Amino acid sequence: MHPIKIDFTSLAPLPCGSYTVRIAAVTQRQSRSSPSPYLQWELEVIDAPHEGRKLRLITSLASQALWKLKKFLET
Repeated sequence: MHPIKIDFTSLAPLPCGSYTVRIAAVTQRQSRSSPSPYLQWELEVIDAPHEGRKLRLITSLASQALWKLKKFLET
């Protein structure tokens, strides 16, 4: 059997700050705990030194939570 080398450094949290990202994917899903669906965003950092790192964001589509989606889209 050959040993496998795994690099877990990409699992470390990103330092606090602002990052330029691109939207890699958006998926609408149904919540198990709420009747409202939500959007699951997959974002990818495009700036060095964290280029290529993935971030996930969830925005609820419940009427009382649409402010968060609006705030995200305006940034």
